[in-house]
Amino acid sequence: MMKNFKRGLLPLFIGLGLLLVMLIPVANLAANGVENLTDVTPVNGPIGDPASPTGPAVVNGPNGLTYYTDRTTFENDYPGLPLEDFNDTLVGPGSIIGCPAPFNSTTNNSCFATGTIIPGVNFQDNPLNGSGGGSANGLAVVGTGAFGNASPTVVANTFVDLFEVVFDAPEPNAVGMDLVDYLSAQTLNITIYDTSDVQIGATTGAATNNEGSFFGVYSAAPIGRITLEAPNNSGDGAEGVDNFSFGVVAGGNPGIAIDKSASPSTVTTNGIVTFTITVSNTGDVDLNNVTVSDPLVPVCDNTIGTMVVSATVSYNCTDKPTSSYTNTVVVTSTLVTGAPGPTATASAAVTYTSPTSVSLAGFGEDATAFSPLLLVVILALVVGFGYAIRRKVTA
Repeated sequence: MMKNFKRGLLPLFIGLGLLLVMLIPVANLAANGVENLTDVTPVNGPIGDPASPTGPAVVNGPNGLTYYTDRTTFENDYPGLPLEDFNDTLVGPGSIIGCPAPFNSTTNNSCFATGTIIPGVNFQDNPLNGSGGGSANGLAVVGTGAFGNASPTVVANTFVDLFEVVFDAPEPNAVGMDLVDYLSAQTLNITIYDTSDVQIGATTGAATNNEGSFFGVYSAAPIGRITLEAPNNSGDGAEGVDNFSFGVVAGGNPGIAIDKSASPSTVTTNGIVTFTITVSNTGDVDLNNVTVSDPLVPVCDNTIGTMVVSATVSYNCTDKPTSSYTNTVVVTSTLVTGAPGPTATASAAVTYTSPTSVSLAGFGEDATAFSPLLLVVILALVVGFGYAIRRKVTA
């Protein structure tokens, strides 16, 4: 009977064992002594679903940075950027090959031939984030379909290394990429540095283990390098990218100017002043939502809208002053990304004079110096008028 019981449980034990093996995540491979992605057996078919962008497609960050989670929005704002899709790799579909870093336009190894990586960018691993060091095959190319990926991707082969992108001059200020991680679909820490290697941004981006999830950044200053790192720094990341685009785009120096003049600048009661307001786009990027605000003379408010580079708009408005004032006008704008744009101010002074004041203009600047002369003229007129009346009476 015991024998029959054991025979009855044998299929159950075998089934449980197979289920346990299937549930072991690839992320635990590093803990079991597997340190490189090239030691992992490729999986036929997808092992995860592409992450959908969460939150707004465009987020304004500090230091003149703008982050994107949607490729279409990014490409609409910065069209025509050079794209590296790694499709010219020597690694065939379903294969994972490790090669020495960096990958750039001069690379000539089992992963890429010379000239197949577009110039201006270097993909490499960086061993500074963990206890382990770099390896001879610091990067790996994941061939199409090896992990359900629709096209080849480049990742850090050694799990304790982070993935790094270093740019050549002229360094870009717009960069976009699809984020992947073949150990676990997770959120990667993204750090952005300027050309002096000063950190100017730190954010996160969703990574997936097949198709990739988009991340893009625009910077007012050129970008020197970008690093991607698994968040817990425990050697469980095979971070990398696909469909990598970058370039120098207009928009690093937005500018706007406004001028205001008054004619005439001096009026009395019921006098009308005409203001001329001129707005100019002085930067190297188009501006949206250009708006003029005039607190003291609201009739001079104006919504101009979009102003392309070098555009100038001029218009007139009028006011009937009842007192002297200095009128300050403000112009505001937004960038094409939706971030706040440049602002500017201009002022014009108006002098209001009382209608009872008497001006002796023509007699000189000092009216009191001509008072005796005025009295003599008045006296002569009185005497002459009296003499004429006397002659008429006598006659």
